Amino acid sequence: MTRKLDAEIAVPAQCELAEGPVWDAARGLLRWVDILRGQVHALDVISGVHSSFGTGEELGTAGLTRDGGLVLALSDRFALCDHDGLPDGLTLDAEGGLWLAVWGSGELRRYTPDGRVDTVVSLPVTQVTSAAFGGPDLSTLYITTARENFTPADLAAQPHAGDIFACTPGVTGRLPFLFGGKPQDANGG
Repeated sequence: MTRKLDAEIAVPAQCELAEGPVWDAARGLLRWVDILRGQVHALDVISGVHSSFGTGEELGTAGLTRDGGLVLALSDRFALCDHDGLPDGLTLDAEGGLWLAVWGSGELRRYTPDGRVDTVVSLPVTQVTSAAFGGPDLSTLYITTARENFTPADLAAQPHAGDIFACTPGVTGRLPFLFGGKPQDANGG
């Protein structure tokens, strides 16, 4: 007798053409690509966090490298992606641009609404964690960083790790969404 199983939705990714799933055992991530949208996706199966980043063009698949990065099969070439799954915090600007902190890269990247990278903010530290617009006209972009698990040698090489940086990117931000609910105490009441 043939065994019949049912599958459940693991992540509502809504990909145009999902393909190439691969298990990244070193990071505990399921990875796959959306070929037509040119996106690389990752699902942390423990936390349930789903993240993705755009390549700016169609891609066939993503493979794992020995040093923890990815090799991408793009439409007309192969590319190494060492900054990747490590997308961190993000913020949006008034033009719909997404500013993404890329942990381990020393960069904050702006993605246009169509998925292209059009701006890169370089920082003198590798652990970039998040960003937010501020100031009276929301024209200053504040960037947070970390020094997590740094050795004394790392701290000597990156003395500003953990500092907050700022730049004026030429676009303004959006006001944050405000929580409108009633907070509960620790006992749920």
